[in-house]
Amino acid sequence: MREGLHPFNPEGVGENPRMIEPIWEYHHDIGKSITGGSVYRGKLLPELDGAYIYGDYVSKKIWALWYDESQSRVVRNRPIADQGKDILSFGEDENGEIYLLTTTLNGQGIYRFTRTK
Repeated sequence: MREGLHPFNPEGVGENPRMIEPIWEYHHDIGKSITGGSVYRGKLLPELDGAYIYGDYVSKKIWALWYDESQSRVVRNRPIADQGKDILSFGEDENGEIYLLTTTLNGQGIYRFTRTK
């Protein structure tokens, strides 16, 4: 019914008080298929603490988005270096570290987020 803040196709609808509006969207020249993620609460990457980590399946890009509850708005969204992999899903472990699930020929398609050198 909606895509981001916009009606989706001719049967789509405008703003509706029964629906929760998204806090963020981007144009199709940036990506076409958001893959939802997780809020980072791990220890390996303190610079991402509290950021919502998400990606785009089509563009293969990954971002960190910070939302300020007191301001009710996104205060920062920045790209994260990625490996250009299809983004199927995100997950996290008991320590709050985030993982990326992707397709591979050998079946080894789970990657943990770490700092690159």
